[in-house]
Amino acid sequence: MRFSHVFFRHSEILKQAHRLTISRLYVCHRKGPNGSPTYDKSGFELDWKKVDEWMKPKGYNKGSMVRGMERHLEKKRKEVEEMAKIFFVEGEAPDGPIWGCPENVWRERVSQDLNIAWHKVGVEEFRLWEKQGFKKARRGEYMKFDEAGQKRNTRLMMGGSLRK
Repeated sequence: MRFSHVFFRHSEILKQAHRLTISRLYVCHRKGPNGSPTYDKSGFELDWKKVDEWMKPKGYNKGSMVRGMERHLEKKRKEVEEMAKIFFVEGEAPDGPIWGCPENVWRERVSQDLNIAWHKVGVEEFRLWEKQGFKKARRGEYMKFDEAGQKRNTRLMMGGSLRK
C-alpha cells in the first residue's frame, strides 16, 4: 500500500474519532454539572468543569499564543527528561532530542504496572513506580508502539485532558 493511501486512511480515522469526541463533549456540556455521567470513546468519565471551560470562547493574540506554546513545550521537555531518567536503567536513558513521543509507551507500561488510568500518569506516578521497585527498561526498549498499541494510544489521547 502506498504511503499516500495509508496517510489518507489514517487521517480519515482521526477525523471520525475527532467528530465522535466533539459530539460527546456537547452531550456532556448539555447535561450540566449535576447531570448523569458522560463517557468518552475509551470509557473514561468526562469532567464537566473541564468541558465547560473548554467550551468557553477564548480571545487570543499571536504573541501570547506563541509564548504559551513555548512554555508548554519547555515544561513537556523537562517532564520527558525526568520520566526517562526514572524509567531507564541509569546511564541508558535516551540522550538528546527524543522523537516520536516514546514517553507515551513508557506511560502505558507504568499505567499497567500501577493499575491506574493512562491519562493520570505523570512524573509523580513514575517516581511511585520506581519506589515500588518495578524492573527498569534498557536502552532501546519501549521506544515505540506496535500497530495495535499505536491505535490504542491514539484513541486514549483523544480528549484525555477533559477526563476526571
